Amino acid sequence: MASSRRKRKRAAASQKALAEVRGKLETAQEAKISAVSQSTESLREENEALEERLTEMVQEIGQLRFVVDRVPQLERELRAKDLRIAEAEAETDRLRAALDSGRPTARAAAAASQAARLFGAGR
Repeated sequence: MASSRRKRKRAAASQKALAEVRGKLETAQEAKISAVSQSTESLREENEALEERLTEMVQEIGQLRFVVDRVPQLERELRAKDLRIAEAEAETDRLRAALDSGRPTARAAAAASQAARLFGAGR
């Protein structure tokens, strides 16, 4: 009988120890699941922030490409306007010289008017 009591006590102690180990295992698993969930959420937030920044950068690149693509056209327009200004200034100088020489003619007056329009429109 004493042997049977000891066996029952040992069995009860083993059951209790097994229950404690199972409890600790469940607690550890819950902690692991919680840590994984927190890490996953953190990574998700970081990913969303990176995607937002990437979107902003892609938009900025698009804007810069538009500007870079327009540079040659704007340079051509600038050269054309500079040429018109130079021509108008040359014509104005020529007409002033004609007026200063005392030989103004109808043709010179018309040219002066045209140069004034060109010179005024070019600026």
